[in-house]
Amino acid sequence: MCIFLSGGIDSGLITAIAARHQPGIRTFTMSFSEGLCDEAPVAQLVANQHKTQHTVVRVDTKNLADELLNILPHFGEPFMDSSALPSYWVAKAAREHVSVVLTGDGADELFGGYRRYAAARFGLFRLPEIVAQRMGILQPFLPHPAHKQSRYSHLYRLISMVQQSGISRYLSATTDVFGGYEANLVDLAPVGELEALIVQTQSLSGLQQLQWLDQNLLLPNDLLKKMDIATMVHSLEARNPFLSREVAELAFSLPDNLKIGWQRGELKTKFLLRQLAAKHLPSAVIRQPKRGFEVPLRQWLDGPLRSLTHDYLLKPSLMDSLVKPTFIRQLLHKPQQFPPEKRAKLLWMMLSIEIWHRNLFRHEG
Repeated sequence: MCIFLSGGIDSGLITAIAARHQPGIRTFTMSFSEGLCDEAPVAQLVANQHKTQHTVVRVDTKNLADELLNILPHFGEPFMDSSALPSYWVAKAAREHVSVVLTGDGADELFGGYRRYAAARFGLFRLPEIVAQRMGILQPFLPHPAHKQSRYSHLYRLISMVQQSGISRYLSATTDVFGGYEANLVDLAPVGELEALIVQTQSLSGLQQLQWLDQNLLLPNDLLKKMDIATMVHSLEARNPFLSREVAELAFSLPDNLKIGWQRGELKTKFLLRQLAAKHLPSAVIRQPKRGFEVPLRQWLDGPLRSLTHDYLLKPSLMDSLVKPTFIRQLLHKPQQFPPEKRAKLLWMMLSIEIWHRNLFRHEG
């Protein structure tokens, strides 16, 4: 057995508890040469503290394009979460030593780990439509954030979220890839079935409603699916202790203030788990911003994946029926017109869909 150890609280707590029962348990983490996304140094602190057999899986970008074309078809459907790549690589490395792995998946959705939960906790997720529209007046005058983890970036996304209504507000808070660029889509997807989910959860608090939606949409359709496929490809079994029945029932019973609470005058997500982490993890882990096996998309799309991206998107077999071709060309040829992080997310989404479609067409042909 081993643990996928990122630089965060969730996998850190799993490591701390598991190491008590199995001294010297194996841990694995990813490392990228691009330091902004590299969680390896913080993960190493946890591994050192709990004396695990720690392995750092380092990414070699020399054959990154070929790796991408090999990994994405395993999902069998359009899959746009870029953390599928490090999940695949770390699972491959772990399988050389073990057949079962523990992950920290589910803790954020159960215990309140996302920043958007703070907004929901204080009613911003349920603003009346007229108030939301007035707040939206500010949006056109605000510059796009240049850095994902900045406070301004979170404020900008908050304003983008609250000016929406119904399921659109939820989608803006979670999958905001085309947020602000909807006019470049050929057609908007119907959201009728998703709207029904909002109606089902009206009796819950704003925080509970957002968590319920994440537990029923984001968790099974993205996070668990990503890890399930990444591990199954390598005949590795992934288990998620936070999603065990007893832990889940405990989380459901907690009041909102134990998920999003105040500490020394500052609002904290995942309040209860942070209290626990303070007893078992290095302080550097607790101070880390929320991340999870992220990859340096900006550097890769303009570096080792640049040729592949241009080849697939300048002559697409599917994307030009979903996104206006002029917009795709602008993204490729005029990067200065877009916020770097936003541009990277847009290109990655389109590239991953195009790879899936061409692979499907090849097999059907």
